[in-house]
Amino acid sequence: MSKIALVVKFKAAEGRKQELIDGLKGHAQRSLDNEEGCLRFDVLLPRGGDADVMLYELYEDQPAFDLHSASEHIKMWREMSQGLVADRNITITEVQN
Repeated sequence: MSKIALVVKFKAAEGRKQELIDGLKGHAQRSLDNEEGCLRFDVLLPRGGDADVMLYELYEDQPAFDLHSASEHIKMWREMSQGLVADRNITITEVQN
């Protein structure tokens, strides 16, 4: 089975970028700590992207990603992030080695 990688681009709500970054860092750490199949979870700040915040997530396989998608901490993140995000774009990929 292929590894699954996500690239997510957020546009922070006006004046809420640092809260978004802090929330994503906590979410990333919970994912890494609680999900054996979560191999990597990075919070990225694009150069010159004033309100932009990105994620790179890597999962062992589709079942690991499904586990992440159904986890309690992602439900918590979705509730916490309300009002922090003006826009979001998710690209889900299969890693080719």
